[in-house]
Order: sequence, then C-alpha cells, then structure tokens
Amino acid sequence: MIQMTINKFYHFKDDSNDFHQLYIIEKPKNHILYIGISKIGIWNRWFGNSGRMRKNIENKFYSTDSISEEIIENMPESMNWIIKLYTIQDCILELKDELYQKYKHKDFNKFIIINDIEGMEQLFIKKLHPELNVMLN
Repeated sequence: MIQMTINKFYHFKDDSNDFHQLYIIEKPKNHILYIGISKIGIWNRWFGNSGRMRKNIENKFYSTDSISEEIIENMPESMNWIIKLYTIQDCILELKDELYQKYKHKDFNKFIIINDIEGMEQLFIKKLHPELNVMLN
C-alpha cells in the first residue's frame, strides 16, 4: 500500500500505480470518506478523460459525482487529504481476518487466484464504514 496527498497523486506520474486497483480517500483524523476500485488505473479513474475530476476550459476542476464534489467544495484543504492505493496483495494482507471469516468453509486459495477486487471493496466498506459509500455500509 502506498499513500500520498491528493495533490501529490494528481501530479504522480509513476506507472507502477497501475497495479493498484483499490483506493481509500481519508480526511484528517483518519475519517474515511470513500472506498473505490478501478480496473483502468486509479489515476485515470480520477483525472483521466472520463475521470471523476476533470478540468474545464478555464482550467478549473468540476465534479462528476459525490466524492469529487466533496473534494472540490473543500479545496484547497482537500488537496491535502490522503489517498491510499492498494494492490490485490495489499488487500489480502489488510483483510486477512475478514477473508478468513468469509471463506473459511471454501477454498481460500481459489479466491486469491480469482483476485476478486469487487469482493475486497465490499469487505473494506463493511470494515471501515466510509461516509460516502452508502451501499454495504
């Protein structure tokens, strides 16, 4: 898992983040705001052509959903909020107790091979209760 401010992530050009598929947005004092996934790269999910936060002709951000709206409404402070980027392996380590409980009667190794990122997202939401994820919370 790697973490950085949203501002640093916006300027982050390291292609290694393409291996990260799950992200957590945190406000100060470990307040979990949102948990999401992307199979096209998290940076593209946020700032790409069809991303959550895009810039208009005046070079100002505009929002496409509730999480980006929350960030834009709280700028510039929100650019110092934290984004955590997780690979599948990071998720497995972080959720090992939850995964054991969920799959204790099934073939756990089969689950790891499948790399069920949607299942990981659901477990993180149930565990951390983010403010803006209304499903499963």
